[in-house]
Amino acid sequence: MSIPGGAQVQTDSSDSLATSRRISGLDGLRAFAIAFVILGHARHIRGGEPIDHFLGAWDPAGYGVQVFFTLSGYLITTLLLREPRIDLGAFYVRRAYRILPAAVMYLIIVAAFVPLRDVATALFFVRNLERSGSALTAHYWSLSVEEQFYLVWPALLAFAPRRARLPAALAWLCVLPVWQHFTFVNGSPTILGNGLRADLQSGGIATGCALALLGPRISARAGSVVLLAGVLACPISAALGSGHGRAILASYLLNAGLGAVVLGAASGGVRWLDAGPLRWFGRLSFSLYLWQQPWVSPAASSLPSWPLGLLPALVCSMASYYFVERPMLKVRDARRVAEPPLARLPQDASGHHPAEG
Repeated sequence: MSIPGGAQVQTDSSDSLATSRRISGLDGLRAFAIAFVILGHARHIRGGEPIDHFLGAWDPAGYGVQVFFTLSGYLITTLLLREPRIDLGAFYVRRAYRILPAAVMYLIIVAAFVPLRDVATALFFVRNLERSGSALTAHYWSLSVEEQFYLVWPALLAFAPRRARLPAALAWLCVLPVWQHFTFVNGSPTILGNGLRADLQSGGIATGCALALLGPRISARAGSVVLLAGVLACPISAALGSGHGRAILASYLLNAGLGAVVLGAASGGVRWLDAGPLRWFGRLSFSLYLWQQPWVSPAASSLPSWPLGLLPALVCSMASYYFVERPMLKVRDARRVAEPPLARLPQDASGHHPAEG
């Protein structure tokens, strides 16, 4: 049911995803994000010592998750803006079909090996507020951050005046690094959960939301340059250190870098991101993020060492994607009420809207 008085959105080329190629480019970016997560986790397991030595202080897993956050904010906001009238109920139903089947199936399978409390906090997407617990559910912190953020952002888009949307996103991006610094300096993350609270980890998502509201502003020809600039900005932000002013500057630089990476990929000019294997690997990324945890993470200390652990992780991910994710997405799409053509995003080869995850 549409929200009475919901915001009207004029759909034009400035706030829409124009082609399926741009979506494919973002699928390719997802492939790199999940590869970073796996690489960062593999340093902690048997056989991962050479990786740990090579990476040093750099944490690719953290960057991979932040890229996922930025992609999510960009694509979810774009999807909502394309609706003639934002329907919060329909959004949350679509979101449930997208996230819950694979996420719940994973929890059902690992429930025998973890405390009930860990299963419950993961199931209700508050795992980021749990300061301890099993490594088998620790990766649900990022899913929790996203779902908590999306309890607020879609409602703001639906009810706030259109002219207030972008200022709200930009204001949060400006305030967030200062809030992060103030919070950590005063030790207050321990009051509620830890440093993985949604209010402290929402920079990437808010960056994606702001990009979607701004609309694409670069040509395909400039896409590679923008993406490269973003890739370089991310590690530079880490090198700035953790001093008072430098930590805030590093946060601003990281958000800008993440935005440039996503915007460069979305320009359609980075052709190699459209390569078939990258697109396939990117579409597998959600299931792979769930299932890398038992095999390629600190939870895998007694399981096959690197790189053998990649094989069962990949097998489990493919089973999740082809037998859980895709069938449920088809059910979701079959249940959707017909929408005006301009309000719908192009579907990819699997039959689902890529902007929904």
